Amino acid sequence: MTAEPGDRRVPRRWLAAGTVVAGVAVLAAGPVTAAAATTSDPSASTSASTSTPSPTDAPVPTLSATEVPVPTPSPTEVPVPTPAPAPVPGVPVPSPGPTAPGTAPVRPPHFGTPPPKRAHPHRKPWPVTVTVQTVPTLPGLRLSWDGQVATTDGRGQVHFTAEHNFNRHALRLLDTGRSGDQVRYRFVRWAGQRDPMQAYRTEVDGLPQREAYTVTAAFSVQYPVSASIVDQNGVPVPPSRISGITLRDSTGEDVAFPVGGQVWLDGQVPVYRNSALEMRTEVYSLQRVMVQGTNTVNVGEQSLRPADRTPVVFRARFYDLTVVAHDALFRKSADGTARVRFPDGSVRLVALGPGRSVTLRELPRGVYTVDLVGNGTAVPSLVTLSRSATVDVTVATTWDLVTLALIGFGLALGLVVFGRGRHRTLRTVLATGRWTGSLATGAVRPVTRPLLRALRGRGPGTAAGAAVPGVPPGIGEGPAGPEP
Repeated sequence: MTAEPGDRRVPRRWLAAGTVVAGVAVLAAGPVTAAAATTSDPSASTSASTSTPSPTDAPVPTLSATEVPVPTPSPTEVPVPTPAPAPVPGVPVPSPGPTAPGTAPVRPPHFGTPPPKRAHPHRKPWPVTVTVQTVPTLPGLRLSWDGQVATTDGRGQVHFTAEHNFNRHALRLLDTGRSGDQVRYRFVRWAGQRDPMQAYRTEVDGLPQREAYTVTAAFSVQYPVSASIVDQNGVPVPPSRISGITLRDSTGEDVAFPVGGQVWLDGQVPVYRNSALEMRTEVYSLQRVMVQGTNTVNVGEQSLRPADRTPVVFRARFYDLTVVAHDALFRKSADGTARVRFPDGSVRLVALGPGRSVTLRELPRGVYTVDLVGNGTAVPSLVTLSRSATVDVTVATTWDLVTLALIGFGLALGLVVFGRGRHRTLRTVLATGRWTGSLATGAVRPVTRPLLRALRGRGPGTAAGAAVPGVPPGIGEGPAGPEP
């Protein structure tokens, strides 16, 4: 049973405790009280024993020790704590006023987890170290942590130590590269910097210092590379003939390679893969070696590794082209000057030699157009030079043209003569109706008889039996001979 404000009832546990205490007190005081009464008045005991009880005297009940009434203590007020009022947004909480001397200060109300009254007696601030590691190892590299400049040691490390805190810190790379005679280093990315959007920046902010961890600064390693170009026979190609060289790295990006010079290429590149940073050896593939407007290499067939640091030699493809010519009619060798058009549009004129041919050496592979000038009209020939080849140019010379003209004139004259003789034979047949000369052999018979029938009216548009002007009656009506 719990006492409530204004309730006068005493809790039952209080009554039980009071009863036990009173009983113990009575038992301790009972024998002492009885002995004192006996020794103080002996006559009273004698008279009491000899006297006769009157009828009006009533027996007085005797209470046992356990039945002694216990005075009921007055109930007291039990204070009930009143909760502090909730803070109202926008209303400031009044600060406690000055306290009187000798009294404890009044603490303002606190909501949520109460703050500690004092620091932990056994716990002290502990140091936290952030380590920056360079990959590959680069001693003497300068970095700054919140403006504090430090230099990497012989292991390529630098340590920034401070007490545990919840601040946000900034890390900056002051030296973004390093150059040497045979090797160069170029900053590429961070690893362990917490924010992936700042992986490729030279300055990273928002870094914590609540526990020890490592941030890695990764660099690519570059080497100087120069290359020479030779043909399929190993003969060096002069750089003046080469207009450009193109390589392609592992990311698919084209890299221009200087002709006859030196270039710095990445030999090792840091790659972040499977939550780990590793150095990958870079490989470049040869895409183009341009000579006179055509590519003289197969794409991706040759490659180089700058990290190998070995001499680089690329093989280009060059072939020989032989030009011969012949006339169109008699197929005899023709002389003149060969005109060769290169893939870049340039033209080269080469005179045919005593053997009515000429050979052009070390031409880059590609598509060429060849014809002949100076002796008639030539038909251009298109040749794809993928190996040494010979092209035969057909030329219409002056004698060919004269011969063709004579042949044409003879054909025309023959047609005229043959046409007049055939016309005269037909007129004779129509006038006499007799088969004479070559007509008797049947050469004209298949044509003559249908013609006469048509003229006699057996064809469309002519009445039957009608006379034909210039044709005597009875011609063409004889018995028909066999027709083929």
